[in-house]
Amino acid sequence: MTLALLTNNMRFEGWTAIEVNRSMANLCGSFNLTVTDKWQGVARLIRAGDTCKIMIDDDQIINGYVDSVYPRVDGRSHQIMVIGRDKGGDLIDCSIADKKGQWRGLKLEALISELCKPFGIKVTANVDTGSTVNAADLFKSNQGVTVFEAIKRICSLNGCLAYSDNEGNLLITRAGTEKATTAIVQGVNMLAGDAAYDNSNRYSHYIVKGQQSGGDQFITPTGKPSPITEPHATVIDENMARYRPLVILADGQADTAKCQQRAKWEASTREGKSRYFNVTVSGWRQDDGQLWSVNQLARLTSEYLEVDEDLLIEAVDYVLDEMGEKTRLTLVPKQAYDVLPDLKVKKKKDSSNEFIKG
Repeated sequence: MTLALLTNNMRFEGWTAIEVNRSMANLCGSFNLTVTDKWQGVARLIRAGDTCKIMIDDDQIINGYVDSVYPRVDGRSHQIMVIGRDKGGDLIDCSIADKKGQWRGLKLEALISELCKPFGIKVTANVDTGSTVNAADLFKSNQGVTVFEAIKRICSLNGCLAYSDNEGNLLITRAGTEKATTAIVQGVNMLAGDAAYDNSNRYSHYIVKGQQSGGDQFITPTGKPSPITEPHATVIDENMARYRPLVILADGQADTAKCQQRAKWEASTREGKSRYFNVTVSGWRQDDGQLWSVNQLARLTSEYLEVDEDLLIEAVDYVLDEMGEKTRLTLVPKQAYDVLPDLKVKKKKDSSNEFIKG
């Protein structure tokens, strides 16, 4: 296989060290390429800020920019290191500079498209994102917030994930169901592996408290403001042996059903995130010729790591070093990427008309 950097109408191959990363958690892909004792004038041909593409054979995996170039020379050799990211890197670095800083009545992908438009990044969704964004159909950006921070918040409030595709554009999606064609098995194709079992962010009791304010919007027959109600719900993680409670204040107004759903989600996702696996396989492609890709389910079987299940590929690193081509994969339980469904707050109906909306 051949990895090529395409920039300034030139194609650069023959890299002696390669690391290309794609991750569901990082929004954008990145690369780090090194070559020694070759192309002594290449530092003059590749410049920081250049547009570029990264290709593995005929498959494009990065479309973005060169961030940094590091040439080095001594009495025995020449070396150049080229580092860059896809177009989504600008979303991570840059702030929202729109003067109005607010958008009303837009679908989620339309709102995110407005944020990404100045950076030449297109936005697509392969899942139903609903009618319009929640939070009273209004998203307001805080001063200095980055585009990535805003997108992450919008998606978390609306039960979606966002990360860049191979074209450097943004994909709105959810945890995948497509299965990798190749299983990863200790003693067969798994070159190395390690695991983490970490319960430090898990709790025995998840107590979510909501707030439904009456204030001067709800007036009693005597003309006094209604009291503030405090819906709440508790979910217990039976697998946690000792008492470890966590109290969470729900975002915005929430009824009991929404508190219950949030508590279940916290327990489930925290359990999923308490385990992850890093494994290395030979080559960059699966048995059918497809590149290893994020957001696929892959079977991981390892007696030593105590795992035999389908896991979600969270991150992929295509690596070339002195040991040859290999792929490092980070796998997590799919529930680590479960999304919190958007539940509408149900207003209580009081037949006695104790509270009258003013």
